[in-house]
Amino acid sequence: MLQEQEQEQEQEQEQEQEQEQEQEQEQEQEQEQ
Repeated sequence: MLQEQEQEQEQEQEQEQEQEQEQEQEQEQEQEQ
């Protein structure tokens, strides 16, 4: 059970990181315009 929970948390963290990266890219594009 503990291992499963840890894996889920890791996946959530990875997803959050991806979202942050996407947001950063969007901000950069806005600045260029």
